[in-house]
Amino acid sequence: SGVSRSSVFRCFAGNPVRPQAVAAIERALAVLQTPVPTPLSAKREYLVSVVPTYARFRGYAEVLDGVLQRSHETGAGVRIGSWQDGDPQPGGVIILGKGMADEDVESLAWRSRGVPCVLINRIPEELDRSWVSADCRTAAREAVEHLFAQGCRRVVAWCDEGSRVSRDKLRGYRDALLAAGMDPDPGLRFDPAAASLESVFASLMDRHEPPDGWFSPDDASAAQVISLAAARGIAVPQNLAVVGMNDSTVAPHMVPSLTSVRLPFHEMGLAAVDTLDRLVSHPRERSIRIVLAHQLVVRDSSRRI
Repeated sequence: SGVSRSSVFRCFAGNPVRPQAVAAIERALAVLQTPVPTPLSAKREYLVSVVPTYARFRGYAEVLDGVLQRSHETGAGVRIGSWQDGDPQPGGVIILGKGMADEDVESLAWRSRGVPCVLINRIPEELDRSWVSADCRTAAREAVEHLFAQGCRRVVAWCDEGSRVSRDKLRGYRDALLAAGMDPDPGLRFDPAAASLESVFASLMDRHEPPDGWFSPDDASAAQVISLAAARGIAVPQNLAVVGMNDSTVAPHMVPSLTSVRLPFHEMGLAAVDTLDRLVSHPRERSIRIVLAHQLVVRDSSRRI
């Protein structure tokens, strides 16, 4: 085959091997008229179970790009969408962009079938769950602490608790308040499902002491806050410093440019495939949990000092 013995053994064991090496080994087996070992002939196919609206968020596209890149490198197949009764059972499942209840139900269902699954950008409490994520709680805390360092004292959190990641971001906001010796003010925390951003912003800015900082869990709502501030003649960041999360491609080009937390979505996709490969090859391992680094990118929307 022209392939090293160690690569042949890894291939027979079902471990990741370059697709070119797999093809060379298969050709050699055909010449030798030797039966193909089961792990080699049974190509792994991983299912990416994702919300239907994933295309609206660049981060999900970056995760999928990482999944497809690593799967191509290791020779695994990928199916994106949902699984129906009667479909071939996947070798592993990557769960992306869903709420806590849906994640819990789906994870339990796959585990009951003996199929390993990994959550993306979620950190559940259970030790038997596998996940690849940034530490969004710490990232949010650093973002809010940055606002405090710029002199802000009344910081709004526009954040719900509908998913694990949004819950962790809200916890990070509260962590920053407590670390600064401030009690969380329920009058500065708003659930996007309860009222529109426009109405909340107007009511806050009409207060005797309006907020001087704004923490958004995503760049889209942060950009909307900057637009609303401009419409009312409120200077950003002098009167209202704004921080978002996800560091979208437009963040550096906004006026003012948006301070945001950069999350490694592409690397999450790479690591998710590596995690499934490991769990499939080592079924006695209970779970794998990977935390990837984030970065607070400070720009003009929050830079006062």
